[in-house]
Amino acid sequence: MALPLRRSPLREEPLRVAGQSLDEEIQRVIRRDGYEALLPAGLLAMVALWEWIRWYVPTPRPGLMSLVALVAIGWAGVKLYRARDIVRRLQLGRNGERAVAEVLEQLRVRGYRVFHDIQGDGFNVDHLLVGPQGMFVVETKTRSKPTRGLATIRYDGESLTVTGERPHREPIQQVLALARWVSDLVNDSTSRNCFVRPVLLYPGRYIEITVKTPSVWVLNPRMLAAFITREPTRLSVEDITLISFHISRYVRSGSKFGHVAP
Repeated sequence: MALPLRRSPLREEPLRVAGQSLDEEIQRVIRRDGYEALLPAGLLAMVALWEWIRWYVPTPRPGLMSLVALVAIGWAGVKLYRARDIVRRLQLGRNGERAVAEVLEQLRVRGYRVFHDIQGDGFNVDHLLVGPQGMFVVETKTRSKPTRGLATIRYDGESLTVTGERPHREPIQQVLALARWVSDLVNDSTSRNCFVRPVLLYPGRYIEITVKTPSVWVLNPRMLAAFITREPTRLSVEDITLISFHISRYVRSGSKFGHVAP
């Protein structure tokens, strides 16, 4: 007799946590390049072993199957090596987002609401702050540091360099686009045209800024609270509550609660 379906006791989808998109990507890489590579290689290795066992019976063919198995094992090894590098890079980004999330959570005592990993169409907003000084879209960039010398970020108000090199993707334009998207999202849902500050955070990096009033903040996470404190008050408690409600509703609408196994 089939057991009846049961409903989840949760009425709403939980809000996403910092680095959740990267965690999901790590799992996809492991499934795609790990399990899918190991399965055929393992099966062929077992077949080759069986053929060697049959060496003592008439008409054995262990050499052919061993060659095929070695090719499959080599292919699996290459995929696993590449997957290891991808996973390490994703883990570095995830850990950076979670370290930044710990810093942002401290702003709750100042009246801020903190959201993490807001999903868009093919992109995500790492963090969003909604508080008295306005809204802040925070993009975290965690990059490995050189073994020697200062890991300096230089920012002139328009572009930046990371340890003397331009990033492959333009982070300034990226965070500006994210801020515009959040602004449009809030305006569409609340009819409020709110100030949204784009922020780039580089954990563990020394930041050298050569412009006084940049439109995009490029900071070490430890600097963010001081910069926010110097901003004028832009949102009332009612505004913060209204905007946060609509952001929460948007985030939770990404999944639907249905029936689950008992």
